[in-house]
Amino acid sequence: MEERRIQMIEKRADLASGRTGTVDRVWWGTLCGVVIGCMIAAWSNRDNLNTDAIAYAQIARHWVEGRWDLAVSGYWGPLLSWLMAPLMYGGMPPLLAAREVMALSAVLFWLGASGVLRGAGLRRRSVLCSEGILAVCSIAWAGQNISPDLLLSALSLFAVARLWSAAWLNQWRCQAACGLGWGGAYLAKAIGLPMAVVTITAAAVARWVLVRRGFCVFGADAKASSARTVFSAWLRTLGVMGLVSLPWILALSFHYGYPTFSTSGRIAHAVVGPADVDRYHPFARVFHTPAAGRITSWEDPSGMDYRYWSPMESAVYRSHQIGLIKQNAETAVGLLGSFDSVGVGALALFGAVVSLGFRMRRSGGNRPILLWELAWIPVVCLTVLYLPVYLSWFDQRYFFFALPFMLAACFGGLERFGEQTGTGLAATPIPSWVGVAQGVLFLVFLAPNLRPMALVLDGAPDPASSYARDMATRLKGLGIPGSVAGSAIVAGGRTGIYIAYLMDRPWLGDRIKPTADEIANSGAALMVLTRRDALQAELNRDPRFEDLDGNLFKSPRDAENYALKVYKVRP
Repeated sequence: MEERRIQMIEKRADLASGRTGTVDRVWWGTLCGVVIGCMIAAWSNRDNLNTDAIAYAQIARHWVEGRWDLAVSGYWGPLLSWLMAPLMYGGMPPLLAAREVMALSAVLFWLGASGVLRGAGLRRRSVLCSEGILAVCSIAWAGQNISPDLLLSALSLFAVARLWSAAWLNQWRCQAACGLGWGGAYLAKAIGLPMAVVTITAAAVARWVLVRRGFCVFGADAKASSARTVFSAWLRTLGVMGLVSLPWILALSFHYGYPTFSTSGRIAHAVVGPADVDRYHPFARVFHTPAAGRITSWEDPSGMDYRYWSPMESAVYRSHQIGLIKQNAETAVGLLGSFDSVGVGALALFGAVVSLGFRMRRSGGNRPILLWELAWIPVVCLTVLYLPVYLSWFDQRYFFFALPFMLAACFGGLERFGEQTGTGLAATPIPSWVGVAQGVLFLVFLAPNLRPMALVLDGAPDPASSYARDMATRLKGLGIPGSVAGSAIVAGGRTGIYIAYLMDRPWLGDRIKPTADEIANSGAALMVLTRRDALQAELNRDPRFEDLDGNLFKSPRDAENYALKVYKVRP
């Protein structure tokens, strides 16, 4: 009797009007638009720099040149640099290679998100609206800062699409594909490893619990969802992920001399410690000399003097950790709400939790469980990992992974409400007003992402990169040898380190308020400041420093209108 009831549920789900899990002409058309848009975004922003981009470009250069000791870094995932390396080996400029990899990451993100949505049990119109929103976002993100977060999200979505399918329980190929996706996510960014373990475990437990409560989960019957079957699928998936991850874990452990899968988590925790001492990244807080062959110590900051701390050290530190978790939880909710105009995505995830709770209390098995009803689980798994460490209001990229699940929860919840106001059956047409609501929801998500997409397609303005490129050209013309120091932050970018990279010179760091003696003893040949920096008065009086305005600009007026000022440091 139970088997017949489950078969009826599956049949009703299969007959659900307009639901889709396949691709069609619209899908191919949208994919082509995403590919073209991402290629344009990559080319239009090819000159835009960011500090992380320099680290990835330099690590890729080390791989190309065979300098393995410099190429292995526990702070940065290797996959982004690995993808850049063949392009650079073929002669492509490093920054353009990085942009091309970002374009590839954006396309893969759209494909992974589409796979999740088309397996979520949504109707066709909801899927098409969601894929349209994701297309705009993918193009916009392809032209933003060079970072591995988009690639991490893409590979994680690829894995989740298989993790939540009925085939994951009993098909080895599906389990292997899921493990490969999670292993790739770890190689993109270290947080992918704990994220994989937590998400796979949560998915397995949720599937088993729901089936025991009488629900039909993604078409898998009670026999196929036994504890032994679920545990076997969980173990095989983690096993494949481990096989993909293990070589890099061993490489890092051998390189640092102790077992480790990453150094980034410890550092991310260190920089948000109590304010009793300065805990920011030392590469930008002290003058120092990078290892031979490196442009900057940011390529691997693991060996720098971070002020590590533990909440177990004192009651004050425990209180700080608790406060940090609360603050990061608020930040995470705000970031999730920033993907649309009114924060409806984050609200929909909460609504999915409440809806599932009511269904579990009332009855089990009256409807199959669809992915959108559990969309909150992967998002919660990701969010929890960021709560104890660094998280700021500028880090929306950490939550790119969450957008497809928020869309699934929004459109799925709207469909469910429409079905309940109709006949209550998933296989029947929903009221016409739902179509209007879907259109409004589409615009709510689309509105905040159209302008960023337009900006990157035209080339996002980046004053810091523009000034750095121009100043590097001017300084090369003077032929002054030696290293560069100073941050000279312009519009959020460290032009000092940008100039050093563009001139292929070591960057020796900076201090918050350096003195003339500290700069003179830093070993730098060039010190870069912003034009209005108060330090200029001290340097102008010191014979150890030469103001290069007269050599770099045609007239004092040109110099005065320029954002940067450079001093030559005399030995």
